[in-house]
Amino acid sequence: SPTFTTEGVEVTDSKLTIKMIRRGDDFSSAHLQTGSLTFDNPRDPDAKGFWPFGKKDEAKFMHRYGYYEIRCKLPKHPGWHAAFWLQAPGIGSHPDPRFGGVECDIMENYRQHTDNRIICGNGWGGYGKESEWYGHYAFPYEETADGWHYYGVDWSKDGYIFYADGKEVGRQMAPECPVSEVDQFILVSTECHGYNRKFTNQGGAGVPTLIGEPVEALFSAYPDEFVVDFVRVYDQV
Repeated sequence: SPTFTTEGVEVTDSKLTIKMIRRGDDFSSAHLQTGSLTFDNPRDPDAKGFWPFGKKDEAKFMHRYGYYEIRCKLPKHPGWHAAFWLQAPGIGSHPDPRFGGVECDIMENYRQHTDNRIICGNGWGGYGKESEWYGHYAFPYEETADGWHYYGVDWSKDGYIFYADGKEVGRQMAPECPVSEVDQFILVSTECHGYNRKFTNQGGAGVPTLIGEPVEALFSAYPDEFVVDFVRVYDQV
């Protein structure tokens, strides 16, 4: 069967593998998404006027409401983590999060190897002083016989219901939790720990640069991988 490979990313037999990359004492890993956050597009230094954002990237897939699910095998070691989540291009850009969007974290495994927990939950208001987090759920990680896991969220006008391997693990419902009424994109991401983003003002572009040092766990974690069988979106009936 055909195989497509880029650095740290491989698709074989319709399965996606994101591999940890090591260059000397530095580590990195892939971050895949079907759309982009408007604020992530740096301003073109040659642009005229005051508009602070660059040209928006054309989204590959945007959707609203329905059931979102991933089938995956999680990384085997600490030092980095995998996540499956939804994001809105303009999160934090509207005073009402229903119209600015809600970050929906369907699965984050950064606590799996430290206290046997998986995380899910929502946040809104952007990532500055107006950022609000409703309170994420930390539910017990339970291994399966074949190592494959299903993580999903049922996003409706009434709220968000989170599932892991067919079991409900949490719900965040209106009106206590705002519900996004805008199309959002999907992210399948990994992140090596110990690095932070510093924003430089090169020509007013606000270019993000990674700084920091890798955590010690990465050296014993390498090599490791995050494997995805599928991501599916089911419309509401």
